[in-house]
Amino acid sequence: MRASLPTVILMLTTGLGWLGWPATPAEAAAPGVAQATDSPAAANGEIVAPGQVVNQGQLQAQGPFLGQGAWCDEGQCEGAMAGCGAACCAPCGRCSPRWSFTAEAIALERTTTRSVPLFTANTVAATDLLDANNINFPVGYGPKVSAIRHGVCGFDVEASYFQIQGITASGFVPGTSQMTDGFGSTLLVTGGTANYTSTLYNGELNLRRQVTQRLTLLGGFRMVELDEHYLGSGADPFAPGSVFNVSTSTYNHLFGGQIGADFQMINRGGPLQINVVCKAGVLGNSADQNYRLDASGTPLQLISAPSSCETSFLGDTAVVATYAVTKHLALRASIDAIWLTGVGLAPEQLSSVNLRNQSDFVNTSGGVFYYGGSLGMECRF
Repeated sequence: MRASLPTVILMLTTGLGWLGWPATPAEAAAPGVAQATDSPAAANGEIVAPGQVVNQGQLQAQGPFLGQGAWCDEGQCEGAMAGCGAACCAPCGRCSPRWSFTAEAIALERTTTRSVPLFTANTVAATDLLDANNINFPVGYGPKVSAIRHGVCGFDVEASYFQIQGITASGFVPGTSQMTDGFGSTLLVTGGTANYTSTLYNGELNLRRQVTQRLTLLGGFRMVELDEHYLGSGADPFAPGSVFNVSTSTYNHLFGGQIGADFQMINRGGPLQINVVCKAGVLGNSADQNYRLDASGTPLQLISAPSSCETSFLGDTAVVATYAVTKHLALRASIDAIWLTGVGLAPEQLSSVNLRNQSDFVNTSGGVFYYGGSLGMECRF
């Protein structure tokens, strides 16, 4: 399991941004241009919105939150630029913090898989007693963090990471039923149970460029890991104390590029700002799958499918609201939706196993949709 890789990407990016990012706006100021001071902003000023053109007097009256990407004219860089801190009036005229950090708690719910019979009735005309699309997942929770290193001329580097780990859905079939254990094969069991666990990891590294007052374009690298485990169990009616277990595990390692846009939808100069962020990525999926059938822990069948390399698509949309509390701190909330296709889902692998021929392959035709939101804080300095 390579779940720590997104975290490593985030740590390396932050370190490289600190050590190797081009000169900060303060360091890159044109010769003969006075640097900004760190004198405090007027307490009753208005917030400088991202991308807003302001003059020196407006900068001196800047409000409590240091807006990202405010712009000033080079001719206005003389004298003290209160409220911008030390990073103001580079050759490109950018007035921006050097760093932005966010820390949030994210909550996502995911959709079910497609129809896959897991337990059927023990009759001549077998009917589904429990299907994979009847197993509903609870809401999953996890951390979500990001860091932006602001550069000159509107170019920024962003690294972000979140995870939803170990959400489990379960189902139970009382009495006697037939448990699906491979293509064209079933086992007669009593008291059937199904447990389905899913874990999602996401890491990103993007280059951002503010192109207009309201619009920022981005593009970069994204990695996603989707791990799934299905376990079906039932007692052997002919051998008291013996339990049959059927399990499938899939590992989707997705790497690729993405593009996107961050559009400022609402900013009226007050503490509230609402942005819409959309991303689309084409990812290569290196998928693996393992199958196991055992009786009370004794393996009866063990099959590992060869790795499959497929192309997957990812869509990501978020509506993000920030509310300034102080000059450097804001509350942050978002509504999120993520769509992922071309992946292997654990229950759907039961149709790819053929115990008669001892063959197996990874079925990567599945798709999953996550929706929910996050809540946390944003810090800029």
